[in-house]
Amino acid sequence: MVAFKAASFIPFGFILLFSSILSGILAAPSPLSQYGPRNISVKFPFPNNASFHNATLRIPQSFYLRIMPLGASITYGDPAEKASLGRSYRKFIRDYLRFRGWKVNMVGSRRFGQFADNDVEGWPGFVITQITEKAMSAVPKYKPNLILLNAGTNDATLNIDVDNAGVRMRTLLQACFDLSPGVVVILSTLIPNRIAPDNIDTINGFYRDLVLEFLAKGEKIQLADMNDGFITLDHIISDGTHPTIEGQRRMASVWATAIEEVENSNWLQAPSTDVDFDDASAGSQCDKEYNSGAKDPRNGMQVLRGNSPLIVDDGNYVHRSMPKGIIWNMRAFHYMDDDDKPAIYALQAVNLGGAPRGGELDDIAFIQTGIDENHPYMDLWLNQGDGTFKSTQRFPTIQGHCIVRGIRWGDVNNDGLDDFICIDPSGNMYVSINEGNNPPTWRDVGKFKDAVPGYPQARVRLGDIDGDGRLDYCVINDDGSLHCWRNGGILSDSAAYWQDLGVVFKTSQTLPDISMMRFVDINGDFRSDVLWVDETGQVRTWINQRGTSKSLVPYWRYAGITHDGMHENVGGQQNIIFGRVWSDRPNSNRPSYLYVHIKLEDRPFWNMNITAWQNLGGGGTTQKGDGAHWGDMTGTGNDDYVWIGADGKVVIFPNVNTPPDTTGYPNWGVAQTLETGMNRKALHVGDWNNDGKADIIGVDRETGSLTVWLTRYSGGTFSFDKRTSSKSFCREGWGVGLFDIGHHFADITGSGCVDYLCMKPDGMTTAWLNDCKSDLFDLRSVGQVKYSVKFDRANHRFADVNGDGRADFMWIDKFSGDASVWINDGERPESDRPSLDGSKFKWLEKGKLYAGSTRGPNLHYPNLGGEGRADQVSVEPNTAKGYISFNTCPAGGDDGGVVPRDPFLPGYMPQPQCGVNICRVDGTGFDGYAGADPCGEDPFADEGDDDDFCDAVRLLNITSPATPLLNNTVPHWTNLTSHELITTESSHSLDARAGGNGNRGFDITWRYLGILYSLRIYARRYPGSTHLHDSTRGPAARNYAVRMRRRAGCRSTNIEVLDSRTLTRRQRLDDYDTEHNPDVSRPQLPSWLDEKTEKQPG
Repeated sequence: MVAFKAASFIPFGFILLFSSILSGILAAPSPLSQYGPRNISVKFPFPNNASFHNATLRIPQSFYLRIMPLGASITYGDPAEKASLGRSYRKFIRDYLRFRGWKVNMVGSRRFGQFADNDVEGWPGFVITQITEKAMSAVPKYKPNLILLNAGTNDATLNIDVDNAGVRMRTLLQACFDLSPGVVVILSTLIPNRIAPDNIDTINGFYRDLVLEFLAKGEKIQLADMNDGFITLDHIISDGTHPTIEGQRRMASVWATAIEEVENSNWLQAPSTDVDFDDASAGSQCDKEYNSGAKDPRNGMQVLRGNSPLIVDDGNYVHRSMPKGIIWNMRAFHYMDDDDKPAIYALQAVNLGGAPRGGELDDIAFIQTGIDENHPYMDLWLNQGDGTFKSTQRFPTIQGHCIVRGIRWGDVNNDGLDDFICIDPSGNMYVSINEGNNPPTWRDVGKFKDAVPGYPQARVRLGDIDGDGRLDYCVINDDGSLHCWRNGGILSDSAAYWQDLGVVFKTSQTLPDISMMRFVDINGDFRSDVLWVDETGQVRTWINQRGTSKSLVPYWRYAGITHDGMHENVGGQQNIIFGRVWSDRPNSNRPSYLYVHIKLEDRPFWNMNITAWQNLGGGGTTQKGDGAHWGDMTGTGNDDYVWIGADGKVVIFPNVNTPPDTTGYPNWGVAQTLETGMNRKALHVGDWNNDGKADIIGVDRETGSLTVWLTRYSGGTFSFDKRTSSKSFCREGWGVGLFDIGHHFADITGSGCVDYLCMKPDGMTTAWLNDCKSDLFDLRSVGQVKYSVKFDRANHRFADVNGDGRADFMWIDKFSGDASVWINDGERPESDRPSLDGSKFKWLEKGKLYAGSTRGPNLHYPNLGGEGRADQVSVEPNTAKGYISFNTCPAGGDDGGVVPRDPFLPGYMPQPQCGVNICRVDGTGFDGYAGADPCGEDPFADEGDDDDFCDAVRLLNITSPATPLLNNTVPHWTNLTSHELITTESSHSLDARAGGNGNRGFDITWRYLGILYSLRIYARRYPGSTHLHDSTRGPAARNYAVRMRRRAGCRSTNIEVLDSRTLTRRQRLDDYDTEHNPDVSRPQLPSWLDEKTEKQPG
């Protein structure tokens, strides 16, 4: 007989040999694949084998155990009993290892449970394939030297392709070994389960096979058997799946047993240094590195669903109008031939009432060619604000060498006034800047942009594509597509740069004539929309909204036919113009439809008039993502989601996570609202009074005076204490678009109260510092706190990048989303201002630290990781869905020299498992003897001997210990010498009648891949010999007694090996097989198996 034993272990130094007994002859090929679990056990009775505390332990190494707990909800710790505090087995095993003296750093992309080093790679509800996906990013990031793997319960309870669970686990195991070279993986079987016990048993069988398979490949893998009777259904909570606290403690005991066997095998090695963290340290203060968020396995995790009915936009643009009749007329002398008609424009030449941005009204200009066709003249009528116009003066010439058809108007420098633009026949762009006088004057600044080869004057279109207040340059192709270049700069009389935006507009509709296409901001949101105006004046409209790609290409929302037109030929599309005529808000910033009627009736005079339809349309100006704001309204240490509507309604969604947990996303608490009645741009979120809760701050656009709603939060309910001040502060107001705002609120001193920051269009910032005084509005004016870095303020933010409690200064590239950072190095004495470019604070330029995931305007920088550091969240404009890149410090994690107490884990001794007898099945019966049952009773056995136990002697190839279980090849004796053999017999031969010529049997033990194996080769009985006392059989090989009994519910035999000297003769005859000769004198047991000895080799 051949008996092969793979060791399982008594914890803390005692080795309990679990054996797979190969009874009789193994049949090729792959005999094990035909059967279920193969865990026939051999049990040696060592003293104190159920006590952890009498053990002999190895001395821990000086390096860290960098442990990754990998799995699903059982590993994560939720669901669980409330008193477990989310700690799972992780806290127990960590405390035990620390008590033993190991340095431990738990690693993983998530944190959960009330203990310090609570990093974990546990994903509740995940099946093996999903856990594999997470491991693919987490394992190479953290490079653990020990993985505790418990996965597959969800596959079992959900009945997901259970027959292939082993295949899926093989993929996961291979990924762990490949992605963290040198790692030790302890694979656990699944704990008992009330929902799908049969599936659990099947999967556990696969896992036990996989351990042997990976051992044979040379991997460092150890089994932790969680389903051997030590953990029972009594240790499972009411859901039938998750462990009780006692169950978690018992899981920790099994892990501890497996870890100690790994120690005995000398497998553990120092963790890789090729990581971006220090195992000994942890915290929230560290330097941010560019694209560090990509290293976090949570990168790209969804944090916002955007599905609340309180998160709204204003829909698509829907046009409505009111006829206003003729609003302007004029009679002018006709200088040239009949085909050279004059041109009429609506433009913002003079801001007569000093209206803020968005409130400007357009004037009317009449331009025609004079005596010299290269020097047209202009008459100007200023808008009086009530739909009437007053003539000012004639401008004999504005800019030389520009014929009428090359004249354009538009704001190239974002000052709210239209500049004079000439597009020459080749497409070159020349500009004269409007100097803001009344009457207006224009200053020639020369060429503003070179022409694009192949695109002459007729193909040039000017419009503000990105809504920054500056006209961009575009050219149109025959198919109606538009290629644009962005005008970059800040309040400059020239473009600082031209950014190629590529093709920004395409449509499947056919454009009959490129002259039909023009840019008009039809809904007044400062973004130029695409209009197609046909020969009857009918208009098709595409609304320009913020897109999602990593570019500035807009999202074009087709609004259909918005203007019916005149139902007759209007004499050319140039006779339909659009202008902001009326001041009754909110319609003043929406251009109205103006039909210019020009006739040469009373030669030589032109008779002209304008018929108007006031624009009462709406929609297309806001998107759901516009309202995204953030602040810790509940005082938990995580920012809550604060959505602010265009009408000033504040909607608060409490953060359901407790820092540093992030697993609750994308779920948020029940929304609560606050009506402020203020413009969205006037509202901000920040802790004004240092009570740990963010408040709602409102600012008057013109004076900068403050209204603060102090947050009160108790019992899950918000209330607000409104405070107001008439003091004037920042008068910068806000400009065009959503983010061009002069008021910022951020804590730049680290006081716990947000400071009042006032930013000019070029980013230069002054401040009133909030020192958290009892007088809420007693602020300290310190003048300039941040010098300009020559970027426009719409792309500046303040956020705490490095977690030091002080807000840092940021500039976000609106095209790529990459963010450059100036770290706040604190307030400095007045004497330092000259060396700080006039600033009261010192700023350390760090360059790009955030890698944009989308265009800049879609990015936000809240603290959602609970570490007080600015994470990066991209919010989709149309859906308000949000995705995060966490800004975390690298995982570190020991407990600062604090050694936990002994957790007194339950005593654990692995129990025998059901197995399968594997016998030769070759169609000829038992070992070739006719009529025998291949796996049944030995026809030549002694009366009353063991049933279901095959009997013939064959040898197994043990070139590697797992080989017999996989290949079933016949060996040579010489193979036995190549495995660090530890033998207690001098002869390796069998009795002649068993194919040898010596002893009755012998045992061989060896250590391979760190596991202690034992192979017993012996001949129990022979054909033709059925007598118990047969002197021809030779002496017994061991002083062993072997009892073989079938366990209830098992298809195999349990083997128990005892010291035969303790048995009576009757026991030997009735129950135990002692080599068929109970009276023969036997040698002593090897010292390491003697019952008085506590130590074993290795």
